[in-house]
Amino acid sequence: MGAYTVPEDIRKMKPKGTTVKVINGSYYVYTNTRHKDEVSGKWKTDPGKLLGKIIKDVGFVPKGVQLESSEITLFEYGEYLLACTLAHDDFERLKECFNVDEAFHLFSLACIFVFEGYIGLKPSETIYERTLIAHDYSKLKYSYHRISKLLSTIGRNDKILEFQKKCIKQSNTVAVDGHVIPSDSINNDLSFNGYKAKEVKGEQMNLLVALDIATHLPLATKVFPGYIVDKTDFIDFIKPLGEIKDKLFIMDTGFYSKENIEYLVKQEANYIMPLSSNLEGYKNAIKPFKGRNAQFLYSVSSKTDLVEYHECTSTKEGTRVILFQNMSEREKLIKEYIKKMEEGSKNHNKEGLQKNMKTFGLIVLETNLSVDAKDVYYYYKSRWSIETYYDRIKHNIDFSELNLSEYGMVQAVAFVMLLAGRIDQRILTAAKSVGKSSKDLVRLMSALKLYDNGKSCNICNAKKEHFDLAEKLNLSYDTSKKCLG
Repeated sequence: MGAYTVPEDIRKMKPKGTTVKVINGSYYVYTNTRHKDEVSGKWKTDPGKLLGKIIKDVGFVPKGVQLESSEITLFEYGEYLLACTLAHDDFERLKECFNVDEAFHLFSLACIFVFEGYIGLKPSETIYERTLIAHDYSKLKYSYHRISKLLSTIGRNDKILEFQKKCIKQSNTVAVDGHVIPSDSINNDLSFNGYKAKEVKGEQMNLLVALDIATHLPLATKVFPGYIVDKTDFIDFIKPLGEIKDKLFIMDTGFYSKENIEYLVKQEANYIMPLSSNLEGYKNAIKPFKGRNAQFLYSVSSKTDLVEYHECTSTKEGTRVILFQNMSEREKLIKEYIKKMEEGSKNHNKEGLQKNMKTFGLIVLETNLSVDAKDVYYYYKSRWSIETYYDRIKHNIDFSELNLSEYGMVQAVAFVMLLAGRIDQRILTAAKSVGKSSKDLVRLMSALKLYDNGKSCNICNAKKEHFDLAEKLNLSYDTSKKCLG
């Protein structure tokens, strides 16, 4: 046996989808990352993020966890109190759709993903037993086996759908978008080579998400096969979610189709979608306009842009086509193009500048809304929140790849990530209300530990700032009260 060979008994203890690396006689566990060898053309697996280590006769121990010979007396307190307080409504909604035991398991796993990242299921068992939830609800028997069985089951029944229907019922303005998730799983019915096969360097699954524009909370999610494009999935995604009358749906060009628009109109819903340059409506909209463009100022944060627009002739009854051109953005893009020309870029020349100047900052929107054109533009621009949501779950929660093959498990993990996304957004909103970033707020709260030796129960490391936050965010440091009570 070579010095770096991992024994079979050690390999059996590693979490699924991870790599074990031997360093100085210890077995360290890493996430998997893949790259294509430039010489052989074969895909190779490299160790990525460190998750923890495997100790013989003990098992997998997550990073940062110290083994104790006696009962746990120190619990992660502050960040879990924050999540339980801010997302208590989501926990109550879970209890409306699942039994109490299931609700606790799902909420606990979502919290772990928020604070530890998407670490998989097996490491969550060890992390859970050191959380405030485990302390307050000691009779809850959280384990890898129980959470795996639960996810595999709910991914194939209607309980997830019931939760999502309750969420979308409370929303008036909904952004819908798709996101590609790379998949290394073998025999996965949802993994295929899709339109981003070269970019993800392998097979993919497509994650569709509906998000509330006003609150930025994710409302519903479902994973579809990687070979299907967004516009084909849309009706299958939205239809089971219940009545959508009078709701406004905002989507990008990838969802534009005659079938989708007819479905929304038939359901008496409203929509805003941009037209792609290959559509007849777009081509008609960019033809020379004889009148004078109207103008308005588009303001977001501390930035204000000048936007020109005019209504175009629509060939479909009950719909409007409006051409908008952000003149501030246009000037910025012109300057960037000229700079590329001056730098000697072969792809940037005077002819290209003259051609592109007409479409810099331009967008053509189709809608059935009867509101001012300015409001249509503002509504559409508000869909950026779904892009930032994807960015947060990818980088903050580290949900960028799935190594699961069972259909029910895939759908259920996507649902837990939706719960994690809702908790993460509530923390972000709370952080902004007290002038902090979400990372700074979580970092500050995670300093709080709960010490309980069975005789006394005390909060450790509390500072004046923690008590100031408690007042502002309605947190209670009363250890006699249960965190999800």
